[in-house]
Amino acid sequence: TLTNRCEGRLDGNVRYFIRTKDGNEVMSLSNENFSLNPNAVITKTIAPTEPYYGRLDLCIEMSSFGRTYIKKIPYTMTRHSSDMPNNYRFGVSAHLGKSRGEARYMIPLLKTAGIGWYRDEMPLWLYSEKEMGVYDFSKDFFDFLDLIEQNDINYMYLFNNGNYDVYKAPGNNASWWPPWTTDGYAGLRKYIKKVAEVSNGRIKAIEVWNEFKSTTMSGPYAGDPEVCLNLHRAVYGGVKDSGKDIKVVGIDEDTWAMYNSNYIEQYLEKMDGEKCFDVVSMHPYSGAVMPENGIAADYVQKMRALLKKYNQDENAPIWHSENGVSDYQLNGDRIKQAAWTVRNQATVQAQKTADVYFNYNYVSYPQFYFENELEATFGILESYDSSSAKVPYLGKESYC
Repeated sequence: TLTNRCEGRLDGNVRYFIRTKDGNEVMSLSNENFSLNPNAVITKTIAPTEPYYGRLDLCIEMSSFGRTYIKKIPYTMTRHSSDMPNNYRFGVSAHLGKSRGEARYMIPLLKTAGIGWYRDEMPLWLYSEKEMGVYDFSKDFFDFLDLIEQNDINYMYLFNNGNYDVYKAPGNNASWWPPWTTDGYAGLRKYIKKVAEVSNGRIKAIEVWNEFKSTTMSGPYAGDPEVCLNLHRAVYGGVKDSGKDIKVVGIDEDTWAMYNSNYIEQYLEKMDGEKCFDVVSMHPYSGAVMPENGIAADYVQKMRALLKKYNQDENAPIWHSENGVSDYQLNGDRIKQAAWTVRNQATVQAQKTADVYFNYNYVSYPQFYFENELEATFGILESYDSSSAKVPYLGKESYC
């Protein structure tokens, strides 16, 4: 839409064309002159004339009074059609629960891409139970669940935060640290039961903490087998109390906990065969190593041996709740990152190392580039300024 806000008549030319991210013009859509009286409006509907895939810019170039202005609108096309089913062996992880992104934009894109699973931290316990036994889940959470349902997405809730206002834990970061008292574990069990009930079938799995051995995640309780067991008991008990068909996903550790320490063995030894998870989760990151030469197959073999050793089901389903590679690890080569992301998924299926593979991460975070470029560039989407374009998230050009 073009509006003449000048006091006099406006004459000029407007051209619509498409460029690649590198600035190469690949499609010319329209080129026409205009003449507008004051406050007059013209509206033009345009569409690509051929299926050119990748990260593109729709360019609107207006020339008038000897000057030229260009407005660029980022967009992308996908080869996935609306009648294709989602792939329920593939998922992505993201951080809506940490206010990184907007569900109304991000979740429908999962359907567009045919991605079947989504992992996130919503809801947060400390915001949902501000008084012991009194639950108040936000409208944003229920809107999120509606989006999940409307787009045929299986949601795995990563339970990864404590509730220091109600169930006290010491330290400056106690809000994120796990409960560690009898009251805390009992409160967690009731909270998980409530989450399972109010989600009304829209949560398909609940994961017990994230990389529990990490002091960033777990504070002074990091790696403590007793706390780890009690977390699993509370989450598993809460799900079973609800009567809902929700998988409890346990262990949830990276390669450090298997190869550089014996944390996983300590957890399983402490559990001593107790049934407190349905699925085993692992994060077999292999860094800048070709996916088929990665560590996943060996990790699974070692995990199954430990399950057997400590009287758990050695044939339990295994999911990779995180796996992936960042641009940074591949010297900024986005084409290679895209290829390896696809290759990772194919390798998982070929080697049968997981029933479900979650790529970490869903969205790259440009705001963190200067703080931690490694963490900032794992995404298959990159975020845009939604105030300047109606498309705040687009696939990286090499994925489309």
